[in-house]
Amino acid sequence: MRIHIVAAIFAIIISFVLKISSIEWCLILVCIFLVLAAEIFNSTIEYAIDLITKEKHELARKAKDAAAGAVLVLAVLALFVGAIVFTPKILILLK
Repeated sequence: MRIHIVAAIFAIIISFVLKISSIEWCLILVCIFLVLAAEIFNSTIEYAIDLITKEKHELARKAKDAAAGAVLVLAVLALFVGAIVFTPKILILLK
């Protein structure tokens, strides 16, 4: 979660610096909050599984891996959206 919060703060700072449009702000904020919500759901699933059993169980491992995978999928989406929004503006600054 800490890594995602640091990335979110970085994205927000970059968004201010690059003066992105309202639609771009919406895309960035939706991605930020989707990733943070997914991380919260992931933690919830892990805590619930740990509450139910402390034993190593294949289904528990699969559930935890699937929840973590969902966070990864949304983080990759956020990375792509960030690249699409920020790259053209950064390239203009570098010219």
